Amino acid sequence: MKTKLLTILAITLSCNLFAQKTIKYNTIFNNPKESNNLTFSTILIGSEQDGAVTIDFPIGLQLNYTTKRYALEARADFSLAGYLMHDSMKHGIKRFHDYIEINGAIFFSSKLKTKNTKVVLEESSRYVGATEYRQTKFIMVPVEMYRLIGLRGGVFNQGTFVTLRHDNKTKSYHNAATYGLFAGIFSKKFPQFKVEIDNSNKKKKTKRFVDFYFDVMLGTVNTIDPEYSGVTYNVDEVEKINIGGRLGWQWTSTRAFGLTGRFELGARPGVINSSSGFYVMMGLGFAISQKVGGLD
Repeated sequence: MKTKLLTILAITLSCNLFAQKTIKYNTIFNNPKESNNLTFSTILIGSEQDGAVTIDFPIGLQLNYTTKRYALEARADFSLAGYLMHDSMKHGIKRFHDYIEINGAIFFSSKLKTKNTKVVLEESSRYVGATEYRQTKFIMVPVEMYRLIGLRGGVFNQGTFVTLRHDNKTKSYHNAATYGLFAGIFSKKFPQFKVEIDNSNKKKKTKRFVDFYFDVMLGTVNTIDPEYSGVTYNVDEVEKINIGGRLGWQWTSTRAFGLTGRFELGARPGVINSSSGFYVMMGLGFAISQKVGGLD
């Protein structure tokens, strides 16, 4: 009986030692304040839904510069599809369906925080009947992230078109432009680290910044009454809003050449082609980054 008990204790001890085996890792770099802080990005894929009306934004350009105390940004989105829909325009300058803004942020909080990030060691799966069971082995590694929080504001100009229907049959499209201001809350996070597991090819590497913003937008709509078949139409009668808002999230690689993605939703001031004026924008593209002056 005593021998059996010792054997059981030995097996239990062995299992515990194996389960608590120390996993060693090496932090190659962990320096978020050394991130590239000047970024030029191009959004190649994107769409905007405004109620039942779909407006494509296939080209987006963005320039961003960030320091510890402030950030500056210029952004422009263009749609060739919107431009081609202006064939029936009689007055005004023919232009793209576009959105242009310039903004700046002042940070009142800049903190270096330590957070745990997951590094996957092993993944496996097996089937029991028709059910798949997956198992993931991982460790949590502490890394530093630089977070900036502040207030921002800017100006914007949106060019769009007004759809008019003549004799309940023929449609024509006419220019309208919205000029406005916006202000809101802005947050920017910089993780930059590389972790390698000893005696393994497992590693995790991240170089990017993540933006989060919420803005209140105020604007005024400028339209020109168009003429069609000798009849002048009063564009001022179309439905429009002068106050709106938006919520957005964007991540951008701070590698010399990397990827960027954007998600934004809200309701901009201007002419609305539906009862709500609500829109959703998504984009994916490429970014070029350099370090100019640094974050510190």
